[in-house]
Amino acid sequence: MMEDDLFLYEEIWDSTPPLTSVVHWLSVELLDRDLGIRRAISLVILFFQAALFGFLLTNNRAFDQPGFLSSFIYAVLVFFSFDSVTYTREIWASLFLMLSIDRVLRQIQFRNQDDSNLTLLGIFLGMSSLFVFSYSIFYLAILIILILNSRPDLRQFLLFTLAFLFPHLLLFGYYYINGNPLYLWLNFYIPNFEFNSRSFMDGYSLLLLAALPLTYAIFSLIVALRNARMTKYQSQIFQIMVFWLLFGVLEVWIARQRTAQSLIVCAAPLAYLINFYLIRIRRQRIANAMIWILLIGIVSIASLSISNKISGINYSLNFPDKKEIPFTNKKLLLLSNNLAYFYQNQAGGFFPEWSLSSEIFKDPSYYEHVELLHKAFRRNPPEIIVDPDGLMPVVFYFLPEQSNYYHKNGDYYIRQIK
Repeated sequence: MMEDDLFLYEEIWDSTPPLTSVVHWLSVELLDRDLGIRRAISLVILFFQAALFGFLLTNNRAFDQPGFLSSFIYAVLVFFSFDSVTYTREIWASLFLMLSIDRVLRQIQFRNQDDSNLTLLGIFLGMSSLFVFSYSIFYLAILIILILNSRPDLRQFLLFTLAFLFPHLLLFGYYYINGNPLYLWLNFYIPNFEFNSRSFMDGYSLLLLAALPLTYAIFSLIVALRNARMTKYQSQIFQIMVFWLLFGVLEVWIARQRTAQSLIVCAAPLAYLINFYLIRIRRQRIANAMIWILLIGIVSIASLSISNKISGINYSLNFPDKKEIPFTNKKLLLLSNNLAYFYQNQAGGFFPEWSLSSEIFKDPSYYEHVELLHKAFRRNPPEIIVDPDGLMPVVFYFLPEQSNYYHKNGDYYIRQIK
């Protein structure tokens, strides 16, 4: 809808984070809706993350012997699900989160460096939260890590906090100058502060998908508890990765849209822990066998689960029921939560997210609601209104001129050109 020159949050009532919206808008402008190209770009980003993670661990001396086994393991782990290379917000958010973790490791390794490191740490983390808002939970994780390992003073704490908030303050400033910041608050921040997740994968399915790498992580923890030989700094890195994994699981639990790809936030710490376990296996033959088991196991679980060969993994909520959609390539005003209608259609009006706009249609008598509805039908008139609960007659009572443009056909109102 951004291609219609509508202003996000003020004229598009949707809780999608702003950087996610901008990136997807650019992809539509540059790539149209070609899924093949989008998946190719996603694959490039994921392999870039794998290489970046390897450099992160090597440059920060996470292991005695430098190497890129962690990069290989990360690249294997991200294929845990068939949709892991889908072009979504999590890919971008995890990239900026990885950059922020790199800055955390540098902060702990060199405590007396200049303030630019803390500034970049906060900015990277803030940008990740503008792709996936629930990644803000890592502000608390990183704050705990810094307190435990580098003991920041009040000035450093305030610097990190202000740097984290800086992208959000820029966003508020932009809306203050160009629009109404109230809509930014109502349609982005408040919905994302609410813990009302829409789950496209149940918890048991996610647990089965992650069962194999989690098993390796448990082995790693056992090895670490048996007093594995690590320097103090390496012990701190191990602690950071455990924090990353724990808060990653917490982020998946509180995420507003929980999909299989939400688990990508846990891929990097799991890759580190698996690498930590493998390099401490004394017999090379056993270590190689464990790598092959991981590789074959991840690919097999991903392939069998999408083929419905693993009964406990349910992908059914990821696919719309296209049988009930009698039209395509239309602008819809959808007065329900049935997102299947947006399959090969786009949103009309200002209201793609029903949970944000339901109050307006259920009680359109307020002047503010009438004004907003009038502007929506004038700026972006829908071609079809899907009204399963019969709300539009009252809306048309307050917008009589719009009722002349639509005729009713069952649960649908179809726009007529006059």
